[in-house]
Amino acid sequence: MFTVNPFDPHVVSASEWAAFHRMRALLAADTAPGEPMPSNADFEHDARRERPLFETRRFVAWAGDEAVGVLGIAFRRQGTPNYADHAPFCYVWGGVVPAWRRRGVARALLRPLLVFLQELDKTTVTIDTQLPSGHAFLTAIGAVEKHRMVQNRLPFARLDWAELARWEAATPPELIWEVHAGAVPLNRLAALLPRFTALFDRVAWIILFIFNSLY
Repeated sequence: MFTVNPFDPHVVSASEWAAFHRMRALLAADTAPGEPMPSNADFEHDARRERPLFETRRFVAWAGDEAVGVLGIAFRRQGTPNYADHAPFCYVWGGVVPAWRRRGVARALLRPLLVFLQELDKTTVTIDTQLPSGHAFLTAIGAVEKHRMVQNRLPFARLDWAELARWEAATPPELIWEVHAGAVPLNRLAALLPRFTALFDRVAWIILFIFNSLY
């Protein structure tokens, strides 16, 4: 048996965080084996951070004291610029640890999502998945595939440093290289808005990448 409860990063206990991180590690090992993941402290800091444009809610499925599934919802904060354009939409992510799949956990996690949609009058949900089992689940609940992406990861140990140096040498003088741990600060994104606007006019699909980077 399991239960589903809201997971508020501002009020949950240390033991609940510990269970959440154990679940997070199991999900990461299943979906991206061998890939580095944020430390527990960094994840908690990011989860508690208030973003000016978006809000996030999480729900966790519990089997006793163990977290076995999670569903997160990101949506536009009311009162922000152009809110009406974003009001019908939300972005959803989640997962169930392998040992608890095919036992109704994912469907149970959809119940608080339905309540959320009804309460805030949302009509369109975007969900992504990486595993065949996730695709099968979304198909079973009637979701329609609209977009497909491919990720290509390159370990730094195999990086062609000479080629990177050539790219840097070819960079126009008005551009600079920046590296940010975690999300790019909003003030840096704001400074790039004129360039983004010009780029979006030519390559509309890149908007999805920029939008997702805000989470």
